[in-house]
Amino acid sequence: MHTNEYLNKPQKFESKTSVKKLTAKDRHKGIESKNINGSLAARLFYYLTVLFISIVAFNIYFYWLDAYKYSHPEVFQAQSGVYAEEIPFEGVLLWEERIVFAGTSGTISYPSQEPRRVRKGEQLCKINGVAQNSPDAGYFIPAFDGYEGNWNYSDLWPGTSALPSPAKATPIPDGIYVDNKQPIGKLIPQPQELRAIAWIDVTPSLNRDISRNRIKIRRSENDWGVWAEIRTKANISQRTKIYVTLPFFTPEMAEIRTFSWKIYVGEQNGIYVPNSSVILKDGVMGVYIIKGNEAIFRKVEAFHVDEDTFFINSGVIPGDMLILNAGSAREGEVSIW
Repeated sequence: MHTNEYLNKPQKFESKTSVKKLTAKDRHKGIESKNINGSLAARLFYYLTVLFISIVAFNIYFYWLDAYKYSHPEVFQAQSGVYAEEIPFEGVLLWEERIVFAGTSGTISYPSQEPRRVRKGEQLCKINGVAQNSPDAGYFIPAFDGYEGNWNYSDLWPGTSALPSPAKATPIPDGIYVDNKQPIGKLIPQPQELRAIAWIDVTPSLNRDISRNRIKIRRSENDWGVWAEIRTKANISQRTKIYVTLPFFTPEMAEIRTFSWKIYVGEQNGIYVPNSSVILKDGVMGVYIIKGNEAIFRKVEAFHVDEDTFFINSGVIPGDMLILNAGSAREGEVSIW
């Protein structure tokens, strides 16, 4: 019994010593852990503080920027303009013509191979050096397209088929040999009215002009347009065939029997503005106009001309100052001067 108690005593002593050592290490680790956690918390607090200050600063900046944009908008001055529909106008031309024949055989030479105006008795060409003169006043064209004598209203007007499309007349080469009575050109006596036949797609605006038996024609972008009288018309399906008298006729037009112009219709005065200046606000289309030092929303009547432009025909007058970007504008005091 004494031996066993003695053997047990060292074991108790070692056990107590081991417990004391582990407790000291744990205490040291605990202190380190507290220091690390404290450092992480401090860093986290620092970063959150910096982030908070940055967010506040950015919000203040953007608030100031928005306020500045509202109070200092980009503006432009409204300029007057004219809008009209342009409808394709393509068809064929008709005129009275006569073929000119050679008065003798020989080599032919022309003063000009371009279509030109000639007086009665004026030289058309020379054959073997002998002048051949014009039998009448008119336009002389030393060229043929193959439709001479087979081109008239009675053949072109009836029916619903597409109109023929002859090529440009081919000039007679200068210096070739011609036989007596051989065609050497054609003469279009003047004065005479130039006429045209065309198929057109009718819009409500164009239909109003057609009901008045007239249409306005533009031959180029720089042309203001001229009125042509409608002789007769026929509505077939959803298209209209018209026969008109044209108020112009130049020698060059006789080189080809077809044309491609525009019908100018529905003319109205108004203001062309950028797409960005028009906004839909509470279901109302309008713009922001500058009056003194204040931006005011004004209702307008407008429609799209193209993807970049509106045409305003009511609500704005020439000289009004408008805000360019209506989407970023609001009513209130502004500073643009």
